[in-house]
Amino acid sequence: MPRFLTRLKALPELRDVASDQQNAGLQAHLELDRATASRLGITPQMLDDALYDSFGQRQISTMFTQLNQYRVVLEVGPDFQKHPDNLQDVYLRSTEGGTVPLASFTNVRLQKRAPGGESPGPVPRGHRLLQPGAEDVRWVKRWRAIDAAKADLDMPASIQAEFQGTARAFQASLANQPLLILAAIVTVYILLGILYESYIHPVTILSTLALRGRGRAALAHAVSASTSR
Repeated sequence: MPRFLTRLKALPELRDVASDQQNAGLQAHLELDRATASRLGITPQMLDDALYDSFGQRQISTMFTQLNQYRVVLEVGPDFQKHPDNLQDVYLRSTEGGTVPLASFTNVRLQKRAPGGESPGPVPRGHRLLQPGAEDVRWVKRWRAIDAAKADLDMPASIQAEFQGTARAFQASLANQPLLILAAIVTVYILLGILYESYIHPVTILSTLALRGRGRAALAHAVSASTSR
């Protein structure tokens, strides 16, 4: 994967190439004592909810104003997110109504593989652009450049590559484009046939659409060139 990333960075068709693969993060394992948790009235789902409320990004509300809207995210303070020892400050409300400290029915296990005691692990950080960033993006040209880079590197079959975000949506739209064009031509032919009451005149009119499209494109390019001058 680093070789593939380096190759993509060298392609002139692409820019700002980066990877979200981060495998040097520090992680700790939280072991649940199910017998003790059951005795205290704590379920695994309650534990998951408490951890996500504290260290995740749970959206609990949305504030609407006249010009914008703001999402309210629930989490603990930044000072309580820096070390695994902060897990001892988390409390859960049991089914009986009392509060139970997390440390009373869990155990934090740190593997001695890193200087801080935590074991290195992946840090998921995926971002997908769902809207096009520019109007003149030449997706097809970039697809071919990426496919050529994969072919040159002779990547193993175990590595699967696919597009996400805007590129995937655009690729899906192109897959149905021939059928949509064919359906549009058939629809126009039927309407023209009904209008002119003929089977030949619609074909004559439709045969000039390609020339009209090229002429309009050439005229638009000439107007744009004269404007820039």
